[in-house]
This record gives sequence, structure tokens and C-alpha cells, in this order.
Amino acid sequence: MRANFPTEALERAWRPARVAGVIGSASVEEIVEHTAGFLSAVCSVFGVSSVLRCLDVGSGPGIPGLLLAWELPKSSWTLLDSSLRRCEFGGDAVVALDLSDRVQVVHGRSDEELTDVPRATMDVVTARLLGSPAETLELCAPYCRPGGLLVASIASRDRRVWESAAEVPGVDSVVVSHDGGNVFARMLIGEGMDPRLPRRPKARARRPLLSL
Repeated sequence: MRANFPTEALERAWRPARVAGVIGSASVEEIVEHTAGFLSAVCSVFGVSSVLRCLDVGSGPGIPGLLLAWELPKSSWTLLDSSLRRCEFGGDAVVALDLSDRVQVVHGRSDEELTDVPRATMDVVTARLLGSPAETLELCAPYCRPGGLLVASIASRDRRVWESAAEVPGVDSVVVSHDGGNVFARMLIGEGMDPRLPRRPKARARRPLLSL
């Protein structure tokens, strides 16, 4: 991350989130280190200076979307989370990093119709340990435009399941890689994504996109 990253300001802004158990014990430095894997994946496709429209699903207090917005100065971000309280923590962090002109926080679920977050429009979608491979893929990929990128941090035990996502219509390719001690799935999204996705929870449970 850039040398002038305002670590202390973000630590102060996230203090209530730590008390609430939203972040856990990881330091800002450790979160920054984990975010480097997302940044590497995005830059490998678009570079650091591209104008990008981005979405972070399940962002909580802004991880990793807020940090990526700092590193990608021409990107705009929507931080989406289903918890109003976590959105408030995210909003405080946006102000602490002075990124309100490029980052908005939206309270909602990605499997609902969201006025502020149109599907199939995002250059980049990110998710940090959002859920199972099937859940993460379905809740995130439909927001990518054709030619867009989905990057998810994943559990290493799910590597083969993620690699099988290349068989899902609309997923052009999948690369699973290690960055430090973390594992990431990087997916290029093409044409052919089912317009009914993401489905509601019961439908996803009956017929998951990926098999374990």
C-alpha cells in the first residue's frame, strides 16, 4: 500500500467496529496485507490507473473495498452490506479516509433489487470470505459487466470447487492463487450469465451453482 496510507485515522474510525466484534483482532496493517492480494488481482487485469466502477459485497466496515479505493485513485466504489450497523462503521471509515467523493455505502442485500447498484454494470466486484463458493459466486458475479472481474478471498480447502466455477455459464475463466498466506479466486466474467441470478436463499439452497 502507499506509504502515506492513514493507518492511525482508520484505526480510530474502526475502534467501535472492533468493540462490536465486526473486525476481530486483526490490525490495520494485517488487513492492509490481506488487501494486497485483491489489489494484485485487479491490477493484473486493469492496471492501477484505470477508471473503474467497483462493488464490494459484504463489505462490513469497508474491507477490502475501502482500502482498494485508496489504492486505485480513479476507481469509484459501492460498499454493500446487509447490516445497517456495519454500514455505519463503513461510513465512518469512508469519512476518516476522506473518500466520500468516490465511495458510497449502501445498506442492502445483493439478492434483492437495488436501485443504487444495477446488475451487470461493475468493472470489479470483490468479496472477502463472504460464504461458500456457490453463495459467493451467485451473490457477486451477476453484478460484473461482461469483461468484468470478480475477486474473492477464499478458504484453501475450496480451491477445487472454485476452479469448477469455470463451467458456470457466464464465467470465462478462473484462476486460484496464493498471495502471502491468503488464497484468492480471480474470475473473468463474460456473456451468458443467467439474468435471474442472484436468486433468493431458498432457490440457491435447492440448486446451488457449484457442488461441494
